[in-house]
Amino acid sequence: MTSSITRDQRAPPLSPGKQIHEFYGRASKFLSGVDALGMLYIVEIPINTVGWTNRGYSRKQEHRRVDELFQRGGPSWIDFHVKDTTKGPVVWQVRATRFVLHAGEDRREKWLLITRNPLDGEVKYFLSNAPSDVEISTLIFVAFTRWRIEHRFEESKQEVGLDHFEVRLYPSLDRHLAISMVSMLFMVQCSLRLRKETCDHWTVPQTRLVVNTIADQELLPEMRRRQLDRDLYKIAYWQKRARVAEDCHRRRRLKDLEAKAVNLTHAEKCPQWIGSS
Repeated sequence: MTSSITRDQRAPPLSPGKQIHEFYGRASKFLSGVDALGMLYIVEIPINTVGWTNRGYSRKQEHRRVDELFQRGGPSWIDFHVKDTTKGPVVWQVRATRFVLHAGEDRREKWLLITRNPLDGEVKYFLSNAPSDVEISTLIFVAFTRWRIEHRFEESKQEVGLDHFEVRLYPSLDRHLAISMVSMLFMVQCSLRLRKETCDHWTVPQTRLVVNTIADQELLPEMRRRQLDRDLYKIAYWQKRARVAEDCHRRRRLKDLEAKAVNLTHAEKCPQWIGSS
């Protein structure tokens, strides 16, 4: 992973895709290397990560684990409306503070985000080298976008054969990956265009079903038309069921949040992913 980061990428903005897996949150040398390239990141870190708050470091206090900070007092919990999904709004409660990492030799202040899911109590910790004046909502937005990237990889494997390669040389693998990415881009663009023209939530698998029928050269025109009619009928049924399920999930999620005294109208709203529905 380190070899894919070049000095031509100096000082990029903090954006989706700069969220690093928790595994790399354990590697202080890796994070120092990313920082040395002038790149901004936000990384999930394990609960046994140790360091100081900026106040504790200035007072030369003993370092502590991140899950032992603020057992009494500390920053207030702030509700953030992170995103809307097919299962309803996603809300995380956040504490943010400036933090000095104990591992390694870098003692510059970073952001420590302590996030808590109000519904199940799950707690996650994130570390970021973003500037001190960055909006917390931006950090939260980037921190919780890794699932979209993982979802795209899963769809690419299932719909355009990203993992269907049997080659031995890197150039061959590189060509396969390039073709797969271009194919996935085409499917996503078609899905977005269909959403705009039909006002329905077209997914990549649904779009691929129609594209496969249109591109099938073995079908006669009349057979292709009948097959497209069958495909569109099935897709309309799937979309109808999805809308009913989404409404049900949303009502249930709102009810659960209300039971936890979470008010969406008062929650801070994070930026939204471009092209998200």
